[in-house]
Amino acid sequence: MKFTIEVDATPKEVRESLGLPDISGIQDRILERIEEKVMATIETYDPVKLLKMFVPEEGTRILSGLQKTVFEGVLGGRKSKRKQDSKKDKKST
Repeated sequence: MKFTIEVDATPKEVRESLGLPDISGIQDRILERIEEKVMATIETYDPVKLLKMFVPEEGTRILSGLQKTVFEGVLGGRKSKRKQDSKKDKKST
């Protein structure tokens, strides 16, 4: 047996019907603080400072390692494919 229920309600109405607290005030304050931090950093526009504000230092090391791995994978794949293609060309001639 399968039931389908469609509810036509706004998110605010659903939160109220479930008895969940209204946290829109907290969300607004958090967004204001984030905006203040971003605007303060943008004035001097140092991309590293902007990144450090949201990613801890160890996170940047992880990201740079991931970037290196991805680039090596992409470039390494191209090199090995070129070698395979050249070997196929040599065999066919």
